[in-house]
Amino acid sequence: MTLPNQNPKRVLFIAPTPPPWAGPEIVSQTLLDNDVLQRSFEICHLRTTLHSSNRDKGKITLGGMLKLFRMWLTAAKKILFWRPTLIYTTLSQNGTGWFRDASFIWLAHVTCRPIVLHFHGGDFQCFYRRQNILMQRFVRATLTRVAGVIVLANRLQEQFDGIVDPSRVHVLYNGVALPGQTEARSSSCPGIHVLYIGSLSVSKGVDTLLETAYRLAKRDSKIRFTLAGEPIPNERNITHRPDGTALRTYDFTASSQHPSIRITPPVSGSEKTALYLESDVLVLDSYSEGLPMAVLEAMSQGLAMVVSPVGALPEILQEGENALFVRPGSTTDLEAALVRLAHDPVMRQKMGENNRTLIVEKFSAEKLAAGLAAIFQQTLAMV
Repeated sequence: MTLPNQNPKRVLFIAPTPPPWAGPEIVSQTLLDNDVLQRSFEICHLRTTLHSSNRDKGKITLGGMLKLFRMWLTAAKKILFWRPTLIYTTLSQNGTGWFRDASFIWLAHVTCRPIVLHFHGGDFQCFYRRQNILMQRFVRATLTRVAGVIVLANRLQEQFDGIVDPSRVHVLYNGVALPGQTEARSSSCPGIHVLYIGSLSVSKGVDTLLETAYRLAKRDSKIRFTLAGEPIPNERNITHRPDGTALRTYDFTASSQHPSIRITPPVSGSEKTALYLESDVLVLDSYSEGLPMAVLEAMSQGLAMVVSPVGALPEILQEGENALFVRPGSTTDLEAALVRLAHDPVMRQKMGENNRTLIVEKFSAEKLAAGLAAIFQQTLAMV
């Protein structure tokens, strides 16, 4: 029997939780639901969700500003009277979110509390380069005050080069709660159910997926598509391709009338689990990612992957073993990958088995929470 820590260190856990059901919110909830952190730390959670809809993220509203001010006052009171040993918060890569996070960083600095940031994106340098010189100086001055920054893969450490001391950049993979034993998907016949879960946005490659789906659905009735998410009309985080060209606008509200293509509102809980279980392949043809929770969730349910080689994905997945990689924005690549998996049920079943094994071995919620606890301990030992 494990005894509780009699004198735990206190962590003020400043982070968003669902809704909306996006990566940072899901990771924060996963950490709070797991008791690994509570064994070593006393956790006080301050919820920083400003909007319940993904499409409203990054919007500046009077109501949002008032909520942010109340959050800041609550954080100040917690620091002064609850006296946390360490502060943890997420880090955004859009203007509104950045100023919210910066306010917590400076609050931690003036109250002499070490703060650890968790960055869930894949291209902080893109956000940094878009700023003017004064803003860049402010970003650097702010981030020199932090005790640590967490990124989601080894290959993502370089996005803070020249901004944060490399010795303060930590790697922590995302993790998911392990589902019960899933039934093996049949490999006796061709055809697939292709799934996309997430915001319906150009930066996520959903325009490319829909164009490919429309073309395939017209000539191959064995391939069905479900896209579950909320349309994002205005990009705020990722606005340009890696080559510098601006992302196009796309009307996601104009849904197809083809019976093989279904577009649904966002899903969560048992509804999302049921959708994973009835699907064969997850597609994420994104231009920029950290380590997408939808990918890890689908892998835990035994799905094959068709993804772009961005963020942590080429670090954790192997071509042909776990996924087929496609170039972002390439309908040719995406169509070829989906046709290949549709007509090779043995490959997609083997991919699904490999993916579930990989999640169990390396990407569980317990490993995520234990890794964060270790970073907290390491940070406190250095301050």
